[in-house]
Amino acid sequence: MSVGPEVVNSQPSVEGSPRINIETFMKDFRAGTHFREIDEDLVLLEDPVGLQRVLPDGSKEIYMDKTAQERAKARNEAVSWGVGRIGNNRVVEIVFNWEFMLGSSGIIPGEKFIRAMHFATAATSKATTENLPMIMVCASSGQRQQEAVPGLREMLRTVYALKEFKKKTNQPLIAVLVGNVWGGLTASAVPMADIIIGMEGTNFGFAGPRPIKEFEGIEPSPGSQTVEKSFATNRVVHVILNDQTQLLPYLDKILKLVSSEGQAPQKPKRHKEISGIDFSRQGYHVPLRPKRVIRSHPRTEVPMVFRPSPTLNTIWKQHQALRGDLRRPDTVYLLQHAFDGFVPIFSGRVHSEPVANFPMGTEHLWYPSIVAALAYIDDPRLQKRLVRTVIGNQQSYHRQPNGKIISDYAYPTAWDYRHELDMIEVAKRYKFQITTFVNTLGARPTLKDEEDAQYQAISSCLEAQLEYPYFTSGYLIGIGGSGGHLATDFTADYAAMLSGAQEFVAVPEAAATILYPKGFTNEDKIRTAEGMKPTASDIFEMGLVDKIVKEPQGGAQNHPLVMALAIREDIIQVELDYGELSSEDILQRRKLRMERLHPVIGHLSGKPLDRSRLSWERFLRR
Repeated sequence: MSVGPEVVNSQPSVEGSPRINIETFMKDFRAGTHFREIDEDLVLLEDPVGLQRVLPDGSKEIYMDKTAQERAKARNEAVSWGVGRIGNNRVVEIVFNWEFMLGSSGIIPGEKFIRAMHFATAATSKATTENLPMIMVCASSGQRQQEAVPGLREMLRTVYALKEFKKKTNQPLIAVLVGNVWGGLTASAVPMADIIIGMEGTNFGFAGPRPIKEFEGIEPSPGSQTVEKSFATNRVVHVILNDQTQLLPYLDKILKLVSSEGQAPQKPKRHKEISGIDFSRQGYHVPLRPKRVIRSHPRTEVPMVFRPSPTLNTIWKQHQALRGDLRRPDTVYLLQHAFDGFVPIFSGRVHSEPVANFPMGTEHLWYPSIVAALAYIDDPRLQKRLVRTVIGNQQSYHRQPNGKIISDYAYPTAWDYRHELDMIEVAKRYKFQITTFVNTLGARPTLKDEEDAQYQAISSCLEAQLEYPYFTSGYLIGIGGSGGHLATDFTADYAAMLSGAQEFVAVPEAAATILYPKGFTNEDKIRTAEGMKPTASDIFEMGLVDKIVKEPQGGAQNHPLVMALAIREDIIQVELDYGELSSEDILQRRKLRMERLHPVIGHLSGKPLDRSRLSWERFLRR
């Protein structure tokens, strides 16, 4: 494998990023995975529509002559498929050939998607008796114009093939975007993938810059159509890898983790403690676990009883600590310390560009407000490796010129919630349980998110939670505010709160604005926080959570590693208690919980409501 993406003459791509040498990238990928091509000789025997192109010298170019010329100097078609190996895993690979008509897709590529699907699901292949993962390495200029509507319709066949793959197997379907990915591929194969990986510097979009300029009369700004832009806005791209050396190790970790589910656990590993925030490099980084620092952290050294420190003796002061103390564990920290390993399906962007409300010279470590990962725990009590899909809120961090680091709270957007829906669907295909870590003031309250129908995305998340056929558990680790936190908080099966966490229908400032429309004082805000009964003990007494996970004395911010180990222990115990529940039992338990009457419901006379004696016949007779 090469050291990194090749740069051709250091020229920028269409959007201003370094240009990847796609041909070299694909060649190295084939070599690195020991790719063996199948159906290499599939070609069109006749022109599907007879479209001709007039060349500058006035001569006419016939499509069949064009494809013959392309085959003479490159591969036989824009798509190759076959079998390769990544680590110890055999995989079906679909690799685009940019050198053949700029990777344009059509009839033959569509047929190869169908054949690859049948082979991966062992439906027609005699060479394999097992379902195989599928990796799509994509570089395409769009659908091929010379094939007109017949070529365009192959988008439908592509979607069908990948949908059948996902229906027949729970093996991963992964897309890798390289160099240029445009047009029909972005609206067919790419969105079907479980995990979409963008290589840094890749241009990505449906309509290219030229069609947009011709339609709107304005040329798209540099960087407006890249995988980086997609990751930062609409979340279609899930993770950014900086160079080619990261790709195969990352794919190997995903495949190894999915295939190891249900196997005997390995020997549990010692935990490490990391401190500070890494702002040491530009661009994107994947928070893979660094080398371990072995230290002794016996849990018995810290009393696991939450007692607020003297300066946090009120609900309001605890609320301020939850919002501003950088030492409290976040989702990334818990992935690193509560689990024995994880594969992130997200990236963090390190950059120094100016951001509103921050002074010039501030460095930023930006994360999406909702992140997801595949994580596992090895513990002898479980008799098998416990693999989970983890979904959680994640704040960003900023280091100001004076060296002070402050956090930027997680405010999920409509696209964050839609990304969560994608990850729920992936977890369903892998038959994984889901664990969530919630810490957000609520959904981002902007006009743009209203236009993006954020409310619809939140509703879809709630629906997906109720219908999810496997066990789910949710941990409120900080603040849960508004309906925006419910969209990430799987409370249907097992819900827990850290003893110092708080939950609000609206955070105190927002609630005070509603209660005091003519203005409110600081005392009004504090009184509102106290009166909403947001503490873990209040929520537990209301019967809205199943357990309070005690924080160490002085709070999780004083002993974050101890807190992570306590959450780890709770995850293990929940698996021992509920891990054998069937899908039917899980859905029935959810139904009973949803239909449970609240104790404050009753008749006007004061008599409690008895649902068992409720009859609708008198209403039906009217």
